[in-house]
Amino acid sequence: MAGARTTAVTRSRCAKERLAEAVVRRGTDQYAMLGADLDSFACRSELADSIRVFEV
Repeated sequence: MAGARTTAVTRSRCAKERLAEAVVRRGTDQYAMLGADLDSFACRSELADSIRVFEV
């Protein structure tokens, strides 16, 4: 089970780092999370204050 948790955390962090880069470099203003499930990104991220977040 620890391997699955590590994979999920790593994937999530990588996606959020890429999003931050896209917001700064390209002016991205929307983010769609497919299969968001229990992710709390929209509630806890500073980036969520400056972009529209869609959890599907």
